[in-house]
Amino acid sequence: MKKVQIVDNFWSSRMDLNRTVALNYQWEQYEKCGTLGNFRQVAEKRQGNRKGYFYTDSDLHKWADAVSRTLFVASDVKLEALLNEYIDLMEKAQDSDGYLYTWNQLYFPGRRWINIHVEHELYTAGHFIEAGISHLLATGEKRLFNMAVRTADLVVRDFKKITSSNCPGHQEIEIALLKLFRVTGQSKYMDIAEQFLRKRGRGWFFGLRLLQNYFSHSFRCKIVKRMDRNEGLNNLGFNISENAMAREPRFLALRSFLAFISGSYQQQHKALLKQTEPKGHSVRWAYMMYATAILNREREDPDLSTFQSESWENLTAKKMYITGGIGALPVIEGFGRNYELNNEFSYSETCAAIGSIFWNNEMLKYAPHACYADLIERQLYNAASVGISQDGKKYFYRNPLESCGELERHSWFQTACCPSNISRLWGDIPDLIYSETNGVIYINQYIGNRGLSNDKATDIEIKSDFPWEGRAEIKVSSTTSKRINLRIPGWAQTWKIRLNGELLYEGIKTIVSSRLYTDILKSASYFEVELLPGTGHVIELEIPMGIVVNRSDDRVKENRGKIALSRGPIVYCIESENRISDPVDTSCLSYEWDDQTFNGRTVVLSNGRFSFIPYYLWGNRGKRNMKVWVDQLT
Repeated sequence: MKKVQIVDNFWSSRMDLNRTVALNYQWEQYEKCGTLGNFRQVAEKRQGNRKGYFYTDSDLHKWADAVSRTLFVASDVKLEALLNEYIDLMEKAQDSDGYLYTWNQLYFPGRRWINIHVEHELYTAGHFIEAGISHLLATGEKRLFNMAVRTADLVVRDFKKITSSNCPGHQEIEIALLKLFRVTGQSKYMDIAEQFLRKRGRGWFFGLRLLQNYFSHSFRCKIVKRMDRNEGLNNLGFNISENAMAREPRFLALRSFLAFISGSYQQQHKALLKQTEPKGHSVRWAYMMYATAILNREREDPDLSTFQSESWENLTAKKMYITGGIGALPVIEGFGRNYELNNEFSYSETCAAIGSIFWNNEMLKYAPHACYADLIERQLYNAASVGISQDGKKYFYRNPLESCGELERHSWFQTACCPSNISRLWGDIPDLIYSETNGVIYINQYIGNRGLSNDKATDIEIKSDFPWEGRAEIKVSSTTSKRINLRIPGWAQTWKIRLNGELLYEGIKTIVSSRLYTDILKSASYFEVELLPGTGHVIELEIPMGIVVNRSDDRVKENRGKIALSRGPIVYCIESENRISDPVDTSCLSYEWDDQTFNGRTVVLSNGRFSFIPYYLWGNRGKRNMKVWVDQLT
């Protein structure tokens, strides 16, 4: 679909919040924590103490990317002015050959691509390139895009020979270069991105090279510390302790060291196509999978397709939480062993869910399997949405499924990757709704919108009551015959489809009362509706939303004997000021619309004693105890 305008009871207000509040608030934080000041120092060629970690440039680039995606959908004078200020600043800060990385520009002028596994120059460059591409697509203007191309061309020139030794420590440049290939058609960008992906894990003694990088980086940090007189990271002026945790899994320090030294933390332990078991840092893994999916669409490589599908199966069956959260372990911020899904320790970083959504959306456009769209829906309404507060000014970085009251939302972090990443995702909501393969239009998400096809031959308008009720009305006008595929979610138990008022199909699944949540995704499907040319076709989809009592695989030992409740795409939790210990009676579950809770939300009740709220809303009332998996009354 060429142009999609969101008109939706659930998402319109969130996208407005993103545009009018969150993105402006984030800019204020970049002023406060010094990210903008770092670029100003470089632009003005003046000395001064740089603020924040060495990779914080990337947060501002993601903000520019998010603003551009947002402006593609809706204009905003204030955001446009801030974005132009950003572009002016980047134009002055960027070196003439395209290099832009304030850590080196301020402290080590002339030094480049140092400690490639640790210092994230390529990661930062990737987000800058993505910002340039998004700005071009949103506005048609080329000033930022041309700067992004200079950076990309510098990478192509400086990385003529790719080995595992100079593959980036954090995948992102691959995504950016592949997107740049799509815009420009220049194969040099795709070629180097493919090499960055395929050379991973193909060298010997990666652990030694990583240690060299860390020792070198530590030495450079000591130089910076002397120059800054102990300032830099210690003068941010606000609480950044969101990640504090008194308890950790046993032997976590040893396991983390082994992950670092073996290369699995950075997905350098095996060649790409042998990494079908998700390992290491979950955000890096998700970005690697996203880049691989883009490459697969361009190359149409059967081996890449097999790798994608096997990785997806392993992730969803063995290493994913019911919310769609991925990455069980603190410290490495990544995957544990198969079925190691502790609820209290769970990291489930917001950025990992976002990366997974981008990955699944890319796979949908190549292989339209409804299970990918189902996973997007689950992560969108749960694992990703939980990362931002109702007022758009507080965030979660990690997202456990159980809390004893020690975790709370924070206004900002030292590593502030999640806030602007959520805004990127919110700006990309229109891109999640439709896909098209071989002339067939797939409706993947039931989000209210008005859309126009690329050939301008088909108009589609969706009115939706999702995620609270399973009703959607789809109006289609087309000058040609059209096949429209409707996603039947895995959580659907019965459904009806009407065409122009006549019952077209009535479906039912034979299911048990309690289902493994991993099986629900795989039972998703598409139903095809054929339309003749004409105007005013109306398709009505009705899916009754019952309360689903979910069970986990018995190999997840923490969840044995426990249940989790969901309704439609929403996973629910208990949030309480008191300790949560009483079992839940599933024989008397009900739901109702609560106008008093978070401006109106569906809540689930158990015999009037427990009130379950949507998981994505927890933590909006300060520190609370919380559980997703609860004991069942027997």
